[in-house]
Amino acid sequence: GSSFAELEPKEAYKILVKELKAHNPTLIKKPSVIAITKADAMTEEELKAAQKMTIAKRKPLVISAVAGDNIPELVSTLWQMLQEIPAQPLGDG
Repeated sequence: GSSFAELEPKEAYKILVKELKAHNPTLIKKPSVIAITKADAMTEEELKAAQKMTIAKRKPLVISAVAGDNIPELVSTLWQMLQEIPAQPLGDG
């Protein structure tokens, strides 16, 4: 059968955070969305487990780009987050 993921989502998140901190610690402080992808490839049991999961004390969005599952919710969440970021003047960098 299909495996939930090569890495469990919580473990993958820990690795990502560690790599981001090593690359640029300020990235960890920025707003973020946690999404679990490929919902279309999950078994019903895996999907239910993903939907109940919390990662870093947050509920991840379980999405499928192929099937379009939760894509409107993801876009809405990202748009809302963008609206909350204070405008900054454009500069040379």
